[in-house]
Amino acid sequence: MSMGYFQIALGRKYIDESSVFVWSLRQFKDNHPVSVLVKKEDYDYALSKNIFDKVVVLYESDPLFSLCDSNHDKYCIFPRVIMLKYVPYSECIVIDTDVFCTHSPDKVWESFRDKGQPFNCIGMYNDPAFHWSNINKINKKLEMNILCVHGGVFYLNKNFGKEDLETFFLHVLYAFLNYDNLGFLRAFEEREFDSKTDKGAMTDEIMFGYAMSKMKFTLLDFSLYSVMTFEIENYLIKEMSFPNYRQTHKEYCLFCASLGKDEPIIMSDPIPFVHIYGYGHQKEDSSKKMKNLIKNHCGAS
Repeated sequence: MSMGYFQIALGRKYIDESSVFVWSLRQFKDNHPVSVLVKKEDYDYALSKNIFDKVVVLYESDPLFSLCDSNHDKYCIFPRVIMLKYVPYSECIVIDTDVFCTHSPDKVWESFRDKGQPFNCIGMYNDPAFHWSNINKINKKLEMNILCVHGGVFYLNKNFGKEDLETFFLHVLYAFLNYDNLGFLRAFEEREFDSKTDKGAMTDEIMFGYAMSKMKFTLLDFSLYSVMTFEIENYLIKEMSFPNYRQTHKEYCLFCASLGKDEPIIMSDPIPFVHIYGYGHQKEDSSKKMKNLIKNHCGAS
């Protein structure tokens, strides 16, 4: 059975981030292959990194591509909706490019695998602040209990039921095609859009949460499974240690809801993945600091 990581890196900035992610994996002895999805014009650039197992090119002539109202939807949301056709491994962790590895992820693979689902992710079962505090309203309208999914890391296992996996992604596609009718909200209005409608951008978490609930899948709860934590405005870095046990998802949720601060949860197992959040220079600064911390800890060049 083939195993590996897959990252959506549609733009040179994201290819560079992916390169750093691979570097961080190797510091903690994770030698699973990493493949990337790139734009056609960036294929040679990705190959020049000489670290990726496979470089896969996004098929931009897909008829559904024209339904996207913004570059965010085209190059962030839509590729996730159709990722199944691009993932080159039977068992795969699909993870964002702005992530660092800070401990061996072996137990993450085990935790996902033990659930026996063809698709899984991290998140929470109940978070009133999810989807800009509109999740309860949406659940009432749809008569559902949509899971509060975080889109930073997904797990796919074709050996646990390829048909179920395909059905899952059909539900994701349905949510994509009926996004507004389902009552899902759009974001990032401050960004520059190339659409005359200027509707704002979709978010993938609500679509994947919808599909998870349709399939009656369970997820790995932030507070119970050590998979990913969050660096936001030096909140984690200022007290970072190796291995890291501080789960800051509560801070992440409050950050997104603009509600303030909260204390991290101290997990029983090390958390291997750190997702870097923020904007512009602040995020770049956090990434540099995290890389330097790993260098100092591992004695890496």
